[in-house]
Amino acid sequence: MAPHGSDSYGQDGKGSVLEEYLDMLQVMPVEIRRYTTLMRDLDQKCTKEVHRLAALQGTLVERAREQCANETTPEGRAQVVKKLRESDEFKPLVTMRASLKQKIAEKRSISDQLFDMSEQNLKRLRSDIDYLKDILQLSGEIQESPYTPGRLVAAYIEADATWIVCKVSEFSQANPDLVTVADVDDSKTRYVLPVTKVVLLADKETLNTAKVRLSSRGKKVLAVYPKTTCFYKATLVSTPFRESGNGPSAMPHPPGTILCGVQFDDDDVDQATGSTMKHFVPTKYVFAQQQ
Repeated sequence: MAPHGSDSYGQDGKGSVLEEYLDMLQVMPVEIRRYTTLMRDLDQKCTKEVHRLAALQGTLVERAREQCANETTPEGRAQVVKKLRESDEFKPLVTMRASLKQKIAEKRSISDQLFDMSEQNLKRLRSDIDYLKDILQLSGEIQESPYTPGRLVAAYIEADATWIVCKVSEFSQANPDLVTVADVDDSKTRYVLPVTKVVLLADKETLNTAKVRLSSRGKKVLAVYPKTTCFYKATLVSTPFRESGNGPSAMPHPPGTILCGVQFDDDDVDQATGSTMKHFVPTKYVFAQQQ
């Protein structure tokens, strides 16, 4: 299963990479228990020493306060503190502080080792998961999810009864009935929607596939209204073509864009022509009306 290992391991070369991987996983919890047990023991020892240190510091501070009460000058009080620091009573305080510093350093070292070990195993897990995913996809066992982050979609927002352009933000195979999308106008605005309320936009289709998908004039579609990111009901009136830069109207699309002509249901009727205005919309923003 490991992408960078050989097909066998062990002194006799008969062990499989799967067995090697399982052996590693069996060792890992033991190491974690060892490190966490050490940290727990250090915590218990530190707690006891902190209590003893606090009690001793309190006693010495009180003694210094009593002795300084008889001194009237700063120099005299400083001399009292100096003598107290040099006395045998102060030595346990120094020893306790040094011991606590050492235990803190040990805890930091153990924590770093635990973190490094976890990171190494997580990296290998991710690598093996990616490798296994590739193998399963090549064998046809699993299919790549179409809801990849960044994929353009049309999302139906029920509160507004409106279809809008969004991008896929999150999707998990563990919960395949829901997808999280972000508004293209405001990436901070996100919606968690049933996949039945999300339509994948054909943002990478060819002219041929666009012609197959939008082949019939008169087809009822949803299309993005120009200069908006909202879809509205429309009728297909011109089948897909590739913009050459010399189109029938001043279309604000770069040459090479695949376009189709639509008439929106809610547009006003032109009195001169008796019909609504024709708009040329990128085919990736046009799809059949949902039943």
